[in-house]
Amino acid sequence: MSSEGSQLVVVVIRPRPKVEGGQTDVLHLDSHGEERLVSHHDYPGNQNWSEDLSQALEDSFDAGFDKVIIDLVEVKWINSTGLGILMSLYREIENGGCTVAIANPSPKVAGLFKVTKLDRYFRVADSLAEAVGKLE
Repeated sequence: MSSEGSQLVVVVIRPRPKVEGGQTDVLHLDSHGEERLVSHHDYPGNQNWSEDLSQALEDSFDAGFDKVIIDLVEVKWINSTGLGILMSLYREIENGGCTVAIANPSPKVAGLFKVTKLDRYFRVADSLAEAVGKLE
């Protein structure tokens, strides 16, 4: 866990989809790379994780954080609804003067980002550490 004296670097939002519902964790990542769980949102069976992501991002921006990493380490694929929500979030982020990076996409998701050219808009990284570097 993060020590009290560590400087906050970024908010990490980590969707964790499951067959029946899932959860989205919001964490603070400090300057030492330590994560601290801030909130945990459960969502029902047929709700798309990307809708929960939208609320988590909005909460982070409302709290004054301007650097956010969406960690897709547990997301194996994204459908058209998820892509649409990511594009809407991108517009909100840019209009608000914030920056966001995508970390740990699966090979399928990374390929989808390239095909749809979303990698031109989002900073896509293979790890959390690389994502933090892309936000600096």
